[in-house]
Amino acid sequence: MELRQRRHDDLRNESDDDADEGVSAGDAGLDEQDKVLWVWLPLIMVGLGALLFASMHVINSHDDTARMLHAISHGPRVPGGHHEYRLTKTELALFNGVEQDRLFLAVLGQVFDVSAGKKHYGDGGAYRHFIGVDRSRAFSSGVATDGDDVSSFTDKQLLDVHRWLVFFDTNKAYARMGTVEGVYYDKFGHATPLMQALRERIRAAKAAEDAAAAIEACNMEWKAGEGSVVWCQDPNKFPRKHVGGRCGCFTAADIAMQSEPLELMDHCKELDKRCVSATYSAS
Repeated sequence: MELRQRRHDDLRNESDDDADEGVSAGDAGLDEQDKVLWVWLPLIMVGLGALLFASMHVINSHDDTARMLHAISHGPRVPGGHHEYRLTKTELALFNGVEQDRLFLAVLGQVFDVSAGKKHYGDGGAYRHFIGVDRSRAFSSGVATDGDDVSSFTDKQLLDVHRWLVFFDTNKAYARMGTVEGVYYDKFGHATPLMQALRERIRAAKAAEDAAAAIEACNMEWKAGEGSVVWCQDPNKFPRKHVGGRCGCFTAADIAMQSEPLELMDHCKELDKRCVSATYSAS
């Protein structure tokens, strides 16, 4: 009986010990959780703060670089593979080789990187006045301070400017970068009504020029005491003035079909096929 009682007391003591150990283990587990919480929570908060700061920095830096032209727009890609720039006039002016290393110019609102031509467009270069601005008028007028609006130009002057645009666009040394906001394109790179109208004028003028180039030119020779003599190689054609006062050869049917009467060459009669025209303009 005494042994059974002692055994019972021993089992009860072991249960109490196990319970104490369980409480101790539970306390240790709570202490460990608290320790993890207090160690990692500040780190997590610091990380979230850093992420928020970085996000704000990216947003702010995007605004800054957009103004400084480091940010690239989401416009269509140019042949070189990069996205097109959508520049303001102020931003374009930065690309002058000083604020920005590269040299940009604009023709009819289209921007080109002409850094490869630094000899001509850099400091002291003959074409320096074209850098950082759209001086489309100057490409025809030759006036260095002329601005961008060519709406008052004649068709011939428009074609002069357009030839420069084609030159920059096809020259492998230069790269088309995008557009500048102004009279020709809006801030999204969409053509303005003026640009659309000019495109139609340029197309029509180019078509007329091509048609004029297809016309047989008059033969011409100069004789002392007589002056310039013009005639047509084809005996069925007559010399007439056409585009730019040039002398061209037309059949009677060609002359009749013209929407506007063709002028006679100076000192020529209507049916003359060979005549003296001292004031003849070759081209």
